[in-house]
Amino acid sequence: MRASPTEAEIAQAPQIAWLERELAHLTGEPVKRIDTQGAIVWLSGAEAWKFRRAIRLPFLDYSTLAKRRAAAEAEIRLNRAAAPSVYRDAVAITREGQGFALGGPGAPVDWLVRMRRFDEESTLDRLAERGELTPAIIDRLARALIAAHGRAEAKPVEPALASLETWIGQNGRRSASTRTCFPPPAPTRSTVALERR
Repeated sequence: MRASPTEAEIAQAPQIAWLERELAHLTGEPVKRIDTQGAIVWLSGAEAWKFRRAIRLPFLDYSTLAKRRAAAEAEIRLNRAAAPSVYRDAVAITREGQGFALGGPGAPVDWLVRMRRFDEESTLDRLAERGELTPAIIDRLARALIAAHGRAEAKPVEPALASLETWIGQNGRRSASTRTCFPPPAPTRSTVALERR
């Protein structure tokens, strides 16, 4: 469940509504929208467009236009190494008169990641559901991950650990305050035996 929208997220509503109409107009096809905690992704024709929500969480900060631009450009730069045919470019939504444009000459009001749309039936979860996730595919994936980590720039671990600790604490407090969503588990033989000790 998402929290109530922030003022910055509410300010993004006109761009979101315009983009949904524009993508449907460009392709002449229905557009599929996928909402995540930090972004909205539209699957439109042969392309996918990712729009970051103007939010700040313990593990990410997209609260300003500059931060959303930096995140879009970093996503392109980092993911092109593993999927150069998928990650195309970062595209500005620009102000044009009373409306908007994709990559126009006006002032940017938000940023998108433009990607080539891939076959959703070829994702690892779908392959696994169909029993088609073979040892050869898993081996290729493992080798690709090892190579990616080998190319990655070393970073100090302390800021990531501090952020993770904050996130775990936040989730723990939220879970504890919403016991109706997560009722306590029914006792089992092993838990009863442990409690008697």
